[in-house]
Amino acid sequence: MKKRVRFIDIARGIAILCVIVRHFPIYYNVGWFSIAIKGQYDVLNSFIMAIFFIISGYCFNANKFRYKKILLDAKKLLIPYFANIVIWICVLLSPFVLLRGYNTFKRNPYNMFESVVMGLSVTIKKGSIFNGPVEQIGAIWFFLSFFIALVCFKLIMHLTKFEGQRILIISFFTILGVETYYNWLILPFDIQPAFCALPFMYFGYILKKIKLFEKFSILVLFSSGLIFLSSVFIKHGIAAGGIPLAKVSEYLIGVGSSIFILSLSQLIEKIIPFKFTRPIEFYGRNSLALLCFHHMEIHIFRFSAILTSTLWIHIVLFFVLPMLAVLVFWKVPVINKIYNIS
Repeated sequence: MKKRVRFIDIARGIAILCVIVRHFPIYYNVGWFSIAIKGQYDVLNSFIMAIFFIISGYCFNANKFRYKKILLDAKKLLIPYFANIVIWICVLLSPFVLLRGYNTFKRNPYNMFESVVMGLSVTIKKGSIFNGPVEQIGAIWFFLSFFIALVCFKLIMHLTKFEGQRILIISFFTILGVETYYNWLILPFDIQPAFCALPFMYFGYILKKIKLFEKFSILVLFSSGLIFLSSVFIKHGIAAGGIPLAKVSEYLIGVGSSIFILSLSQLIEKIIPFKFTRPIEFYGRNSLALLCFHHMEIHIFRFSAILTSTLWIHIVLFFVLPMLAVLVFWKVPVINKIYNIS
């Protein structure tokens, strides 16, 4: 079994919990908590999506690339994506749900094909390969985009030998993603956001190559922290799933802020005993599974809204229920295989 890199799991854990925090005001726009989170949007946006792509590039090993590993990526990312879709359709078809109107968007279960194919996190009114509006698929947009980005990145790295070639090809696909999205039409399978994620993956690969995280550096922590803090003053859309990036500053903020979180995670690993970091490492290791169960909560079941109208209990349930689901299904056969819970 491959040895885990603890600070990577800690960073993933921090990021996925911040994703959940970021989503609360979108689906439950009430109370002081929503107002407080909205005030931190730019800080959260600076790293919560970028860091996952950067970590994947950091963990990439060109010497161990095999084409069959793409099938493993498909199993890891596409099976959970379609599992959530099947659950969603089953719930929408349930008379219990339809009668009480618990489903988030009052969706027509027979008209989800476009949403599944497009895989976008935002509803679009026009401009796609389909005529008319396409409803969002929600938080699991990331699975499609991540899979396409991984396949593209691994093939580029495998089929080229020189860094100049790689930079040119990745730049071409990034520009292609941005230009076609804004000036032509939105393509299916989250292809354009995937193209725009390639620079983050390449930055991650470079960070590994220059051995930036070989050991903890207080200089790296503080210098990247300054970039992280600058996200408060610079507007950006890094976390806007399904919307390609367009500015160099957004990539710089995304990389700098992600370096800060990774360096901070190294410090946490260094000074805090494992027995205290174990929970965050567990959820970091299972961040994709947590994202799936989080998607079920905000788009499919909404148990936190059904069970209580008291704000603070509502907030607790919003975070606890997906985390509890990962913990419960960790030891459940089939389900732990589908969602890769380990």
